[in-house]
Amino acid sequence: MAYPKKSETKTIVGALIWIAAIAALLLLVRSRLDDNAILKRLSGYFGKQKRSIELVSHQYEMLGFGDPIFLIDGETTTRVGNVSFIDFGEGYEEYRIGDTKKATATLYGNAPVLTPGDYLKVHKTDQSVEWVVRTMMPPEMREQIGKLITDAWKVNQDELVAMFQPLIEESIADAGKIIQEDFKNAIENHREQIDKLSQRYQDELLKQRIVPLVRDEIWPIVQEESRPLAETIGQEIWQEVSVWRFGWRYIYDRSPLPEKKLTEKEFNRFVESKAVPILENHLEDFIDVQKEMLSRISNNEKVKETFSESIHEVSRDPEFRELVASIVQEVLVDNQRLKQTLRSKWQSPEAKRAMARANRRLDPTVTEIGATLFGSTKTAITPQFARVLRSKVLHKDERWLTLHTKAIGNRDEELANRIIASNEAHSDSHLDQLPMFTELESSEYPMPAAPPIENVLHKRADQE
Repeated sequence: MAYPKKSETKTIVGALIWIAAIAALLLLVRSRLDDNAILKRLSGYFGKQKRSIELVSHQYEMLGFGDPIFLIDGETTTRVGNVSFIDFGEGYEEYRIGDTKKATATLYGNAPVLTPGDYLKVHKTDQSVEWVVRTMMPPEMREQIGKLITDAWKVNQDELVAMFQPLIEESIADAGKIIQEDFKNAIENHREQIDKLSQRYQDELLKQRIVPLVRDEIWPIVQEESRPLAETIGQEIWQEVSVWRFGWRYIYDRSPLPEKKLTEKEFNRFVESKAVPILENHLEDFIDVQKEMLSRISNNEKVKETFSESIHEVSRDPEFRELVASIVQEVLVDNQRLKQTLRSKWQSPEAKRAMARANRRLDPTVTEIGATLFGSTKTAITPQFARVLRSKVLHKDERWLTLHTKAIGNRDEELANRIIASNEAHSDSHLDQLPMFTELESSEYPMPAAPPIENVLHKRADQE
């Protein structure tokens, strides 16, 4: 009788021990499944077989190798697969990202059973600067940074104002003087163009629109509102007029007697002693009349329409816009005298000393703002900054797909019915294919960004 060798015996015993350990582990996992959701998900993931499925689209979709597939069920988001192959056509096998109508996906064991009408939606993240700002500075972070700036300003306000107010005032005064001088020069340089535009506007706007508007709409309002007050004041002034005083002085001025201008003197006396007090007594009435006139004129539909059309027409006039742009370019943008003056002012020893003092005062606040936005050597990278890094630097989380199935109840049944009808009309469509559709609006990546990454330098410093 032949007996197994000693080495073979050890191998058999070792294998039996491993089989027993695995069996015990399986029994332990099964006994814990009802009490532990994570173990249940892991058991379903490893216990069910992965499967491949073809993805098809009637239009080109931007896909990349490894793009994740998510299943969103209410508030729960689960990754159930990924893009495993992209068909770019013959000769382009080495490409890993691009536009395609066909691809292959691997569905994990936790993916639901597919039924006719199920489909995928292709999503993309927003790549704009606005998204970066919105992600890096959500409302609560904006409020936190705003508080840091407000607190720093309260503490350092007096010192900062004392340091920079003389520089700012001198800069504004010098810049204003230069701009005023060069603006006059720019106007003279473009005088011919300005006169040409003025003549055209006088013909097209003033004569054809503004003058008829004043005659037909504005002047009747002025007359109607001002007439009662004018009649009242005129009556009061007339009652104070002395025909005798004016009459004999007028006759005297016409005579050959030596002293003249008695009528003028009487008129001046009358204005100062009689007319002016009457007008002063009606000052509030003048103001009320003006308010009423302005209110009626500004609310007149014809006036508003005419001025709006005129302003709109002028603002869109290519010649006017070119003229304004040229003047602004000469006076502000290309003004070397202005640039040199401001540069000299803000590079002076006084300005450099003020900057250095301000930096020392505000450095703690700036550092704290940086730590709030990006993290620090003592904490970690913030989740917001991690999300931006993954998208903009590592080009992660830019695309993903969502699975919409009847089993979960998250699909659009109207779309599903159209898919089923299309599949019935084409004999080559079957359950081994999933149609893809583009989600037109950009949206946020459904899974949270990776946890904050502990700073490596900080770890090394702790270890040392």
